[in-house]
Amino acid sequence: MAGCEYVTFCGQLAGMPFRKARQRAHEILDLVGMGQERYRLVDTYSTGMKQRVKLAQALVHDPALVFLDEPTNGLDPSGREHILQLIGSLWRDLGISVVVSSHLLHEIERIGDRVIIIARGRVLEHDTLEALKSRNRRVVEFAPSSEPDRFATVLTAAGIPVERLSNGRLRVETASESIDWMLALMRDHGLPPAEIIADPNALHALFLQALATDQATSS
Repeated sequence: MAGCEYVTFCGQLAGMPFRKARQRAHEILDLVGMGQERYRLVDTYSTGMKQRVKLAQALVHDPALVFLDEPTNGLDPSGREHILQLIGSLWRDLGISVVVSSHLLHEIERIGDRVIIIARGRVLEHDTLEALKSRNRRVVEFAPSSEPDRFATVLTAAGIPVERLSNGRLRVETASESIDWMLALMRDHGLPPAEIIADPNALHALFLQALATDQATSS
C-alpha cells in the first residue's frame, strides 16, 4: 500500500466510512509532515518516514488517548524536533491525551507534564514533573564565558561544592528554587557572563533515585 492508502485503511478499521477516512488520512499526513511521500509504497520508506506514517495511522480516527512507544526512534534531528513539537501540540490542538514511553528522558521533560516511573511491573512514581522535582535538591550547571576557575573559587568560598564536568561546565546542587542567589554572586564578585542551565538532567536523576529506593526497599 501507499502511505495514504494505509492510513485510510486504518481509519476504516476503526469504523470510519471510506470517504471520511480518506479525507482524514490526508489531513493527518499533512500534520505529520508527509508530503508527496504519502503516495509512495510504505515498504520503500525510511525508518523515520515509517515512524511518521505510524503516528498518522494512530491519529486518523481522532482517539481520546494515544500510547506512543519510542516515537522519535530512527529520526534525524530535524525529524525528531518536528515529531516532538507535534506530540506536544496533540492535547492543545486536538484534545488527545498522549502517553509516551521513551528511554530519552530529556525528550519526556520537554513534552510531558506528568511522569510515571515503572520498574518490575510496579508504579514507583506518578506525579507532575514539577512536583517530582520539588522533592529533590536542584542541580544547576554553569557554562562560564571565561574564567571558569574563578567561578569555581567563588562558589567554593560561598560554601557551595562544585563539580567540574568534562564539557567545561560547573555543576552545583542547591535547595533553592530560584537562581537569584547565583546572579547576586556573579554581580558581587564581578564574574563574567555565564549560561545557567537549571535541572539539565532532572528526570534522569529522578528515575535513578526511584530505582535505587525501590531496590533498597525490596532487599
